[in-house]
Formats: sequence, structure tokens, C-alpha cells
Amino acid sequence: MEQRSGGGFDVLVSCSRDEVEWAKGWLIPRLASERIIAYLDEPDHGREVSHAGETARAILNSHTILLIVTPEYVKTRWADFAVMLSKTLDPAAQRLYVKAILLSETELPVDLRTISCIDMSKPEEVESRLRQLVEGLVEMKRTKKRSRVLFVEDDQSWVRIVRAVLGDCDVEDVPTSTDAITKLENASAYDLVLVNLHLTEFNEASGQEILEFIRDHHPSLPRVLMTGHPIHGPVKTVLFEGYQISELLSKGEDNIPELRQLVRRILAPCESSTSELQERKQSMFSLLREKLDTRVDEISEDLRALESYRAKLRREGDFKEADELTNPDRDVLTKKRESSKARHAELRSRILVATTMEELDSIEAEWEDGW
Repeated sequence: MEQRSGGGFDVLVSCSRDEVEWAKGWLIPRLASERIIAYLDEPDHGREVSHAGETARAILNSHTILLIVTPEYVKTRWADFAVMLSKTLDPAAQRLYVKAILLSETELPVDLRTISCIDMSKPEEVESRLRQLVEGLVEMKRTKKRSRVLFVEDDQSWVRIVRAVLGDCDVEDVPTSTDAITKLENASAYDLVLVNLHLTEFNEASGQEILEFIRDHHPSLPRVLMTGHPIHGPVKTVLFEGYQISELLSKGEDNIPELRQLVRRILAPCESSTSELQERKQSMFSLLREKLDTRVDEISEDLRALESYRAKLRREGDFKEADELTNPDRDVLTKKRESSKARHAELRSRILVATTMEELDSIEAEWEDGW
């Protein structure tokens, strides 16, 4: 099966057994004449484990998924293929990349009705519909930007796994934070950074230098932490709040589908956004951080004043009254401070995945109304 230069396919075609000859003998050659390379998911082998893995990789490495929809396809193929899609692509990516060709009048199941369809059921309209399909695929191929991912990892076996999982991205791996920082002197070259975080026997993070660098110099650049050990408690709090990471994922083969879906979700806005949108996000990140710092400073000032009042009461000798009068207010202020940090993390995450100016306007209006 011919592949595109650089790996992957332009299109994956899924059909029932009845449409294999039509796909092989008419559709795929017509696409090939327009330099659109297709992978055909052979229905006869769909339940073989090795072939299922091959199909999953083809889904990940194709720009578009074409479903050849007939009553037979809905009856015999769609359920299994839908499960594979759900394990490979998140719902937003399915809406973006999956298209359906209707070859005959078909009652569509609910989960197929939201997918963009091209009706080729009328013979006199087949050529015009094909031209419509080809033009869309050519435009997608022309404008499709292969996202660039910087992967900080010294385990080459895991590098190979991630390269295979992120087959439609350009993955560049480096073994250390120092190497990564050198690469990130030109941060515009990357759309995402994956960092393998090592934990020492004292449950402290090593490799945090790159996290500090991104936080201080390129706060809008998404970063995902991967670690072989669970992270919880104070270390997790420091990572999310102190280094403003986007996501945290444990390394392991069970989490490979989650990694792929996570990367798709993060990179989808990068692939469709303009420089203006990215600049707006950068500005909002800075303003949001200033707002959080101001809020935390105000609460900290109130806590200091409360502690001063408590100390005064204690000097006067009434320790019990000092605690009874100040503890409730201190608890309220502490909860406000933690709530503000959580709200900041939530808003920041929503800004990161926003794909339109309207979404950013809505988020900004929301925080202007208060936290």
C-alpha cells in the first residue's frame, strides 16, 4: 500500500465487503490520479488482531477517514469501526476528520448523523460529488500542518512508542532538559512539549528546569508531563500550580490511547488557529496570571492581618479566645486562596484548547464577572 512521503496516508477508506471492488477499482484510483494516497481497510480481515493494529495506525496517520456508507456497511461494519475510532480519536477529532460517502439511500444510526456526508447515490451526480470530495481533500492536504512535538525522553524504547503513536506529527526527541531548552530558544518551532519527569527516591521532581523555562519564557506553549510513577500530594500541586503544566499522564502501554487523544485535543486548536489567536492567548495567559497574583496577595495580606490580631489576643493571655475568634476566618481565607488557584487552572485550560476568538471573548467576560 503506497504511503505519502514522510509517512502516513491522505485518506483511510472503510467499507463493507460489497463495496471493496468499487473502492479498489474506481474510488481509490480516481483519488490517486489527484495525488491523494488512500489506505483501504479490508473488511475480510477486520477481526484479526494484527490487522486491527494496522488499521489503528492508519487512522492515526491519515488526514481524513472516508466511510463508504450503505445499508450493508451500517449492518456489518460500522459498529466495529466506530469502536476503533472511539479508541483512537476523541469525539472532536472524529467530527473534524471523518467524512461519509452515501452510495445508496441508508437509514443512518444516531452516531453517524453528525458526520459530514457526500451523497453519491444518484448516478448523474457522482462525478460532480467526486469533484467536490477531491477539492476538499486537496485543500486539506495543502493546508494541513504537521504539528511539531518536542519530546524530552532518554528511554529510546519509549521514544519509539511515542513516535508510532504520534505518527501524524513531527516528533523530535532530546534526552535532557538542557538539550530541550536549547531547542526552545526558538519556541515558535514547536506546538507541544512532552516531558518525561523523573521522580527521585525522595519523591522530588528532576528535570524541572525545562518547565521553569517554558513557564517564564513561553507560557502559551502546551506541555504534557509523562512519568513512570504516580504523582500526588504536594508534588502534584507544585507541578500544576508552580509550573502551569497542561496535563499529567502516567507512562504505560495502557495509557497509549489516552496519550493520542490528549495530544489530538491539545493540537487541534494549534492546527486551525491563526497567529492572531495565539497572540491573544498569550496575552490572556499573562493577564490571568496577574489577576491570580493580585487575588492571592490580597488574601495573604488579610491572613497576615488576622495572624497579627491572633498574636495580640494571645499576648493578652486568652489563647482559647484567640483561636475561637480567628480560626473560622483563617479557614475561609485559606479556602478562598485555594479556590482562586483552582479557578485559574480551569480558566487557563479552557484558554489553551479554545479555537475561536468568540470562545476567548466568552472566557474573558466570565473572569471579568468575578471568580
